[in-house]
Amino acid sequence: DNRDEQILQAHIRQCDDGKVAEECIAAGSMYELRGGDNYSNALRFYQKGLALQAPQAYQAIGHLYENGYGVTQSYPEALKWYQQGAGAGDGNALLYLANMYRFGHGVDKNSRKALQYARQGCKKGNILACATQKQLRAPAGKK
Repeated sequence: DNRDEQILQAHIRQCDDGKVAEECIAAGSMYELRGGDNYSNALRFYQKGLALQAPQAYQAIGHLYENGYGVTQSYPEALKWYQQGAGAGDGNALLYLANMYRFGHGVDKNSRKALQYARQGCKKGNILACATQKQLRAPAGKK
C-alpha cells in the first residue's frame, strides 16, 4: 500500500543519505517481507547495513542463505554469517545458531552447543533464545 511504500522510501533515504545502519536493515527487512523479486534488494540493503557496522546485518544475510531467499540455499553460508553475527554480539544470530545445532541444519545435531548459543542469545535479551534455552533444558518428554 501507499503508506508502506512511504515508510520504505524513508528508510532508504536515511540509509543512503544519512548513512544510518539501522535504516538500511529496516529497508532490507521490508524488502524481505515482500518476497519474490524483492530478495535481491533485501540483500543489497543488508550489505549496506553491514558496511555501516550494523551487527544485525550478519544474521539478516545468514537468514537469506538459510532459507534460499534470493540466493542459493546454503546452510554452510548461513552458518558463516550467523557465526560472524554472534561474534558481533547479535542475539538473533545466537538464536539462529542455536536452532541450526538444535535441528541439525547443515551441522551435526548438538543439543549442548544449541543450549550454549541459546543461553548467550538470552543474555543478549533475545526472548526467543530464552524460550529455546528453557525448552532445551526441559527433561525429555516435557518440552
